[in-house]
Amino acid sequence: MCLEPGTEPTGTDLYASFTPQGGWNTLRYPDRKFLLLGKDVRPEFLADLTVG
Repeated sequence: MCLEPGTEPTGTDLYASFTPQGGWNTLRYPDRKFLLLGKDVRPEFLADLTVG
């Protein structure tokens, strides 16, 4: 990433990942500083999801 001199990153870039493991689905995402946060995603939430 190239920044103009005197500018700072805004910290709005997000990179999330979805991990199915051992019967659990976890959505992992960074907070605006340093931590990695995660949310459990239940199968009922994904039941109506259509991918395509």
